[in-house]
Amino acid sequence: MDQRPGGKISTPSRAEILRYSAAQCAGQSAEKRIADGNRRQSGNCIVTKRPPTPTPETQPYWDGAKVGELRLQRCADCGDAYSPPRPFCPACHSRDVRWFKASGRATLYSYVINHRPRADWPRQPHSIAIVELAEGPRLVSNIVGIPQTPADLKIDMPLQVVFEKLSDDIYLPVFAPAAPSVTVDNP
Repeated sequence: MDQRPGGKISTPSRAEILRYSAAQCAGQSAEKRIADGNRRQSGNCIVTKRPPTPTPETQPYWDGAKVGELRLQRCADCGDAYSPPRPFCPACHSRDVRWFKASGRATLYSYVINHRPRADWPRQPHSIAIVELAEGPRLVSNIVGIPQTPADLKIDMPLQVVFEKLSDDIYLPVFAPAAPSVTVDNP
């Protein structure tokens, strides 16, 4: 965010961020840019992909992910579970919200397969999915641990959260096919 003329505060647009990032790379050698970590190709310059920065509202979410828990918020007044984190309930606008550990179970609601990801992306192609959590909210995530084909990615398939390490402090929830449940018939 920055201060605009007239005292207005605004968030820079994606184009402003890319222009600024490209200007930052000007004059750096390719070796320096590649050695600096995760990268994304933008025109003739490679710009940094940064992990999310936790805010006071999202810190419990990231703390949970770091210890292998998917944490959501639930309204104490109406009982609605929701994501992304915010200081009020999106259903009834109550500020009496609480964090809880979600089950991590989900189903595949929708997806697209990205066949032209960034050159440094470890999974090519990869899915960009909307998963519906057992608790109700839907999240945008990735599906891992399965071939990224329409034959393998089935709508309503059961999924389980797993966590991908982005940095020492940030673990990203992604989803893998859930292990089939075992039933035992007693004679």
